Amino acid sequence: MEIYKITLIFVKLWDKLNRTVRALSRVLVYLSKKIFESPLYVSILIFFLVFPLVFAPSFKDYSDPAFQKNILVEAHGMLLDILILGILASALNRIGEKRQRIQRYREEIEDYLGWDAPEAAYRIAGNIKRLNREKVSNIFLSRAFLCEANLAGINLSEADLRDANLTGTHIIGARLVGANLIFADLSRASLNDANLSNTDLWGTDFNEAFLSGANLSGANLKDAVLSGAKYNIHTIWPDDFDPVAAGAILVE
Repeated sequence: MEIYKITLIFVKLWDKLNRTVRALSRVLVYLSKKIFESPLYVSILIFFLVFPLVFAPSFKDYSDPAFQKNILVEAHGMLLDILILGILASALNRIGEKRQRIQRYREEIEDYLGWDAPEAAYRIAGNIKRLNREKVSNIFLSRAFLCEANLAGINLSEADLRDANLTGTHIIGARLVGANLIFADLSRASLNDANLSNTDLWGTDFNEAFLSGANLSGANLKDAVLSGAKYNIHTIWPDDFDPVAAGAILVE
């Protein structure tokens, strides 16, 4: 009977010890994750590990004026290093964050490509504006649905807009220099004062579009549809291109 009681006590103690060890393990795992996820915590940990190794052997020298002077010189150098490294780290961090934002905006646009719905136009237009704020204009927008979207003043230079639906889109004063608009639909779009110089407009539909003051110098207008498109005397056409023969209408 005594052996049974002793065994039972031992089992309970062992079980309690196991639970305590498991709990401590979970705490240590949690703390290690938190520490190593944060550069600040890692720095503090390294400091407390290294400090005794450095401080203990040199403790007796701290009363020496020459040693104190050397420490002050080293401290000034360290402060300068920290300043330079801090500026560099901040700059690299900002560059990294900017790249991540740009990548996220591009991916969000790609998610909506090929979806012909007003929400798609709204989302894509919003991300185009965000990319412009990041100084990005060469955006992949092939098959994008941007029907009646407001893109006034937007910069889409070098953008890929092949087969994009820009019907009735407001692109007044926009910059599309060197953009690819092959077979894009720009019917009824407002392109007044837009810069479309050196764009590829092969097969692009400008039916009833507004082109007053637009710059199309150097553009490729092969097989472009310009019937009913309205332009004025300030519209710049490619050399040797006859807008009237193509069906465009001169307005006041």
